[in-house]
Amino acid sequence: MKRTLLCATVLLLSSLAAGAGGPLLVGSPSFGVDGQPFVWNNAQPVQYRVDSGTLGMLSSATATADLANAFAAWTQLPTVALSATNTGPILGVTSGHVATVADFNAVTGSCDSGQQSPMIFDSNGSLFSQLVGDASVIGFTSPCKLSQDGHIVSAMSVFTGGSNLTEQQQDQVMLHELGHFFGLDHSLPGVDPCGTSTADIAALPIMYFQLTSQAGLTSDDKAWISWLYPSATFNSVYGTITGLVLFSDGQSHVQDVLVAAHPAMSGTTAGEDRSQAWSSISGFRFTGNPGQPYTSNYLACTPASACPHGFYGNNADGDSFGSRNAALLGWFEIPILAGTYAVEASSINDGGVIGPNDPIIPLPGPGEYWNAHESATDANFSTIDCTVPRQIDYVTVQAGQVTPNINITLDNTAPTFDIFEGPDTTSSGNATGVHP
Repeated sequence: MKRTLLCATVLLLSSLAAGAGGPLLVGSPSFGVDGQPFVWNNAQPVQYRVDSGTLGMLSSATATADLANAFAAWTQLPTVALSATNTGPILGVTSGHVATVADFNAVTGSCDSGQQSPMIFDSNGSLFSQLVGDASVIGFTSPCKLSQDGHIVSAMSVFTGGSNLTEQQQDQVMLHELGHFFGLDHSLPGVDPCGTSTADIAALPIMYFQLTSQAGLTSDDKAWISWLYPSATFNSVYGTITGLVLFSDGQSHVQDVLVAAHPAMSGTTAGEDRSQAWSSISGFRFTGNPGQPYTSNYLACTPASACPHGFYGNNADGDSFGSRNAALLGWFEIPILAGTYAVEASSINDGGVIGPNDPIIPLPGPGEYWNAHESATDANFSTIDCTVPRQIDYVTVQAGQVTPNINITLDNTAPTFDIFEGPDTTSSGNATGVHP
């Protein structure tokens, strides 16, 4: 189960919690609100404090101003009801600058107690080298204190000045980490079975787990932050696509499948505009560790003290995040602009930084499109010909409305399988295609 409490960015961008495409952390029956994301209480501005040090080539004043602009990019969207305010330098360290590991530990303690939400500038990278030890990580975020009623009380973001990033790249890192700060997980745009194109790269969201060339928030970023903190205008702009991802029996739910929607676009081989994407992960509201006993002694920890019970797979107690409502196991929902879309399901390909489970569940092929006549005995399965236009069934979304039952039954799978098993593709041919 991957819902720990750290999120990082690479070159690599990250958070100390990985939940699912959409919300970073979801409540369980024992903590938070069951099946609902943890969010800040937006009845008042979110208060944060800023490191007084430099950030690589950026002066303290420039870095602080750029950070304020990044906060504004998230909070000033017309479909978002959220605000944030800088309440001054970080508390508890000399001159408000976190310069050493001892400083970091002290500030982390005050964040854990809910006293402050620090934005830490590692001026030259020396702090990151001691804390992370991986030069590819250029930022990380962690929720510090969460409340039983489902709110983020405090959180911290840390940025390194040791990676020779340009100001524009630092701005991207700030945007990404603040997405985690507000409660967003990493997002993916969808995997094209015909190969990654320029359009696919253009669709990469700021919340993608690696540094991209994006200069600002994408459609997916804007939709999910609006979903978390909807303003009065949300329902006049966004609708929702909902459905289930199912094994070939047409009944059993599949968790951890990427479901992406792209605008319909006639006259193209794909039949869709892949430069825009909105996505979700099946089962993102459900836990990746429900507390079942079958893997309770799976994978011994090294050293044993690294895990509370000595095993990575020990789940006798279950995870403190994610619903246990079985109806949510394969459920997905995508907040999306009104329009007409192609909807596809594919394996997550992210290095293990998104979705409730780690490792992810392997799908039998590169992807499948939603088909209005789809069933467990669907005869439309075939290997895709990337030179022939795809006959896609499109989904129409209206603002303020839910478009339900966009259920995707995977072709040629075993009746069920999990993250520790491979898909069975021997029963009816080679599962390497999508619905044409």
